[in-house]
Amino acid sequence: MLLPLLASFFDVTVDALIGYEPQLSKEEIRRIYGSLCEEFATLPFEQALSHAREYAHRYYSCYPFLLQITVLYLNHFMLAPEKETGMTMLEEAKRYCIHISKQCEELGTRQDAVSIEAILCMQLGEPRKAIDMLETIADPMRVSGQDDLLLIQAYQQAGETEMAKSHTQIRAYLHLISLISVETAALALHAEEQVRCEQTIARVLAVMAAYQLDTLHPNVAAQFYFQAAVADAMHGKQEQALSMLGSFVGCVKRLLVCEKNYLAGDDYFEHIDSWIEQLPLGDMLPRDRSFLITNALQALSYPVFAGMKDTAEYQKLMEQLLQYT
Repeated sequence: MLLPLLASFFDVTVDALIGYEPQLSKEEIRRIYGSLCEEFATLPFEQALSHAREYAHRYYSCYPFLLQITVLYLNHFMLAPEKETGMTMLEEAKRYCIHISKQCEELGTRQDAVSIEAILCMQLGEPRKAIDMLETIADPMRVSGQDDLLLIQAYQQAGETEMAKSHTQIRAYLHLISLISVETAALALHAEEQVRCEQTIARVLAVMAAYQLDTLHPNVAAQFYFQAAVADAMHGKQEQALSMLGSFVGCVKRLLVCEKNYLAGDDYFEHIDSWIEQLPLGDMLPRDRSFLITNALQALSYPVFAGMKDTAEYQKLMEQLLQYT
């Protein structure tokens, strides 16, 4: 009963007070995350959620693991049989993020917790809270926005050329993914502006082709192709919409057939594989493959595509996806 009082007096956590540091390795975190993903795909929802909660309580002070539990909840809350259960999961994940940001000593993990908390706020219908959290740290005028370039220059000045090359590729890769993701959002924001949409699609397709994004990051590529198909369909450009849906299905199929890694470098980004391996989930998919095919089929059933459902091209795309069910 005295432990919380003593911890408060010494301004430390209870875990620190008693020397309890339950830390999982990266490999253990990935293994547990993968097994929980599989349970959400194969077990009754409440049973899978109960197992996830057991792990969260057991490793409540292993902040990298608890952070991945919040990611797990974000990727699976929509499967809850009742909306209330899903919202409860999001609130629970939000509390985990607050706990991490208050207790974790590692800056990067704390910052990730804040970012995920902002995502959770938006899912919970609290966009103003997300804005208040992100507006300052995401301000493009902040000097910290140049940290990646400064680090590269520091490595180069220190004579650590290989590290400079590695970070150059990592940052270029991340900025590429960020660019495509932002432009995907821009397509949705400017959906009513046909000329703007056409310009965005043309420019982004050129960038994606130059960097071979379909194979480099098929998930991000698929998201753009889908949004481009929506924009084309809204403006009555059925042929172009079907072409974008064809590219979307192609990316989904790449994700479905990959044996292990869906993230990897190529001949141009030859230095990023070791960095990908160090990511919390490495190169593993954040959801079970069964969810990928379900989401892809739902995407093709989007109302804006109703006018092309009777075409041979559309039906062929549906058949390609259905063979994986």
